[in-house]
Amino acid sequence: MRTTNSPHIGQNVKALLALLNIKQETLASELDVSQQQVSKILQKEEIDKALLQQIADVMNIPVEAIENYSSEAFVQFIGNTYHINTHDNSNQAQYQYQPSFNYADKLVEYLERTIKEKDTQIDKLKAELEALKKKH
Repeated sequence: MRTTNSPHIGQNVKALLALLNIKQETLASELDVSQQQVSKILQKEEIDKALLQQIADVMNIPVEAIENYSSEAFVQFIGNTYHINTHDNSNQAQYQYQPSFNYADKLVEYLERTIKEKDTQIDKLKAELEALKKKH
């Protein structure tokens, strides 16, 4: 059983997939599993370390970014500079990562979708509550 401060790793992966505009189908293909298996993985509170590393590799982010994800931390994380070492050991040149999309826009889109989903859930619960009140 997890504590209230423990992250739900599957939800973190799901949020980061949305932010990075990576579809579950793409992740499934890269992991050589079905989309249904990815969906089950995203429902898990904990994910095996080896599998989590594979997921992080597909998303091109460190495992720690998944484990420690929060929307606030993500904004800080993306502000950092990425250094990519060349594979040629004779030249360890470093390059600054230049994203091809605006992370802030992706974050806003994700948060707007999340709020819309929560509003829909609230409306359904209100309707159920009204129906229960009418029965009594």
